[in-house]
Amino acid sequence: MKRRQALKSFITASILPFVPFKQLFAEVECISTSDILGPYFIEGAPNISNIAPAVADVPRLYITGTVYAKDCVTPLSNALIDVWQANNDGSYEDIDYRGKIYTDEAGNYAFESIQPGKYLNGSYYRPSHIHYKVVYKNNPEFVTQLYFEGDTTIDIDPWASDPSAVDRIIPLSTDDNSNLNGVFDIYLNVEPQTVNTPDFNRNDISSKIQAIAPNPIVENFEISFYNNTKAEVTIDICDIMGRQSTLLFKGNCNKQLHKIPLKKPSLNSGIYSIRLSVNGKKVDAKRVMIN
Repeated sequence: MKRRQALKSFITASILPFVPFKQLFAEVECISTSDILGPYFIEGAPNISNIAPAVADVPRLYITGTVYAKDCVTPLSNALIDVWQANNDGSYEDIDYRGKIYTDEAGNYAFESIQPGKYLNGSYYRPSHIHYKVVYKNNPEFVTQLYFEGDTTIDIDPWASDPSAVDRIIPLSTDDNSNLNGVFDIYLNVEPQTVNTPDFNRNDISSKIQAIAPNPIVENFEISFYNNTKAEVTIDICDIMGRQSTLLFKGNCNKQLHKIPLKKPSLNSGIYSIRLSVNGKKVDAKRVMIN
């Protein structure tokens, strides 16, 4: 059983008492599953985060996520992510619908596109999907595909229907501007001890959310964040338009890396933003899925 699936099963069944996630994570590993490269990868994609031109009457798609090491909580900065996909008609193009993105210092990435069209693969249509190729330092490249919940051709596709793909089939939420939004975190087979983590003793490191695990949130979860000064810290969760805020944590925090265990708020399933505020000023946010 994969790590995230095991955590979901244990928590949902109330088999485990509430324990710190560091202790829980030590028992198993968390590595995203791979998928086929496919025939349409092209080297030398541009370094852009908006990979799709405007298409009339087709909503924009915004995908965000974080790349982590195999412990599920150590973010990988400066990882290189190649993404490519079919256009709205299900065809691959040589220039558009592909791009390179680097993760930021907190391992976060984001890109804008449209939901890919389907194309005929023999006697059936492949489900809508986005290809990923991720490279971190000298580690082996990681290749996978992202799928979307509710796609009627997932069950007949040999790759999307494979049990190993379950964590790569994500829901999409529609915002007030009719845009589609999704969250896809990636867990590489990288030892956390090999990752260059920030020196939190420095004075020029900004307050930030380090990790939210597990994501999707099922029941108990943990937020790791760095606070760069002694201050009052609040953490809240809101919808993707910044509304309907629910307070998760409020307290005085010293200058250090903090890990706060929390229980899932009473919210409907969907995509939300968890926001970090220091002395009343919002300083960081990270999107999560709630199941």
